[in-house]
Amino acid sequence: MVEHFQLQYESDDHAKYYSQKHDSTARRRMSNFFERAMIERSLRRVWRTRRFETALDLPSGTGRFLPVLARFKARMMAMDSAFPMLRESRHWDETLGSTPGRVTASVFEIPLRDHSVDLVLCARLLHHFSDDESRAKLFRELARVARVGVVVSFFDASSYYAWKRRRKIERTGRESGRHSITRAECRRFAEAAGLRLLGMNAILRFHSEITSAAFAVR
Repeated sequence: MVEHFQLQYESDDHAKYYSQKHDSTARRRMSNFFERAMIERSLRRVWRTRRFETALDLPSGTGRFLPVLARFKARMMAMDSAFPMLRESRHWDETLGSTPGRVTASVFEIPLRDHSVDLVLCARLLHHFSDDESRAKLFRELARVARVGVVVSFFDASSYYAWKRRRKIERTGRESGRHSITRAECRRFAEAAGLRLLGMNAILRFHSEITSAAFAVR
């Protein structure tokens, strides 16, 4: 399923669809607004601990979190495995007032030296992995390149929507492409990679599916 998603994700058509997806309906615009606000709260947890001057957004997709990072006046780099996604993200450049560096690369093999960027934002990725090995490997790579902190978002297993998805799987027998983890599991992966939890944020705890977590580099 991951391989099928990756082929779709790397297509030009999907990049164009994704660049418009979160602005296509009133409900999605509202969801996008609250998700960005949640991510900003987690970024500010790191900022209050230690300010960051450089930031890496991966997977950056079509760049919908770049305007949030720009509020911190950090020099930004956008990284994604799909070039069409990064190409679509250029429409943010005028709004940002700068042109982020853009690099095509795997999140498991980030082409940066150890501790070479202050802040790493990794949103909307963890739910694509169903195995602990991939999750642990991802956290190790994020922690390796970060100097100040890491912010990740994940699908919270304690949420109402995660419960609904589990019920649907039980009823239909069909697996989902979205995989939830608990807050404790997220913290365990991060601490094993050398990160320290600063706090977690949710749009609406126990209801909204997505939770963001802020970590400091030890």
